[in-house]
Amino acid sequence: MSAQGKRPRRRLLLIHNPEAGGRRERRRLAGVVARLQGRGCSVELRTTEAPGQARTIARAAAGSDADAVVAAGGDGTVNEVVNGLRDTGLALGLVPLGTANVFAAEIGLPVNADGIARVLLEGPEASVHLGCVNGRLFTMMAGIGFDAHAVAAVEARRRRRLG
Repeated sequence: MSAQGKRPRRRLLLIHNPEAGGRRERRRLAGVVARLQGRGCSVELRTTEAPGQARTIARAAAGSDADAVVAAGGDGTVNEVVNGLRDTGLALGLVPLGTANVFAAEIGLPVNADGIARVLLEGPEASVHLGCVNGRLFTMMAGIGFDAHAVAAVEARRRRRLG
């Protein structure tokens, strides 16, 4: 979401969706935070408590001293944060913790704590062209009608089964 290039980031606002992932993903998040802090990075961890809150937290980051905002969750969390960062100029980082993490996989983000921390600290940054439907941004795909209904039903069943 920001200009291409490589520059070190030292102040990260990390927005965590505690509903995303399970115990293994929480350990990955703790590992990423420990590695970032071990390399001198300031990490402010904000945990969401309700749907839509990640967007609000990301929007408020525009007035902070954060170098970037990190979405720690699944694709839904990424979507909320992207919409909160709209027109702020802040870079987006990811810690994939969700069921599928489609966007993180598509951009080739590592899945281990060392790799994720390295990318968050050192980049490189890349511009991402976002889609927009009815004023809402999206990173990967949008569906309407039967498609959207079917995906919503599958996701609900999958989440219940996988936790």
